[in-house]
Amino acid sequence: MPLRRRALKPGQALLVGRLDFAPATRTRDAELRLSVWCPYCRREHEHGWGDPPFRLDVVEHRTAHCSPGSPLARDGYFIGADPSHEEHNRDQAKKMKAWLAKQLTQQGPHEACIAVVNEGPPSAALLSSLGLEPAEPNASREGGEP
Repeated sequence: MPLRRRALKPGQALLVGRLDFAPATRTRDAELRLSVWCPYCRREHEHGWGDPPFRLDVVEHRTAHCSPGSPLARDGYFIGADPSHEEHNRDQAKKMKAWLAKQLTQQGPHEACIAVVNEGPPSAALLSSLGLEPAEPNASREGGEP
């Protein structure tokens, strides 16, 4: 179950930031990154952001990228999308979903999502979140049909 901000306990660190879609290169798949400002290190830390459907209303725990001596270095912190950048963040999440949908169309669900979910074929919920229908169990992909 996704964790929401209101579920955080007093004193748990929450760093918020902007999402950025990083297009695929020859050596890596596309990814959605969240850049958060750290008040202790006085610099940005960058983290991968979630799994499909890339919800903007949840928080996720991360190991701190902080300098030694930071009060966050030991226990890490929670990260979340900054609501003041909601339009930008939604646009970046849409770009990632579009890239995933294109991969599903070109490669088929299993090959395209294995790097994202790393658990075999994508679930019906994942496909639905990308606006796609699950393939028939015995459907052949020969002849260009996904």
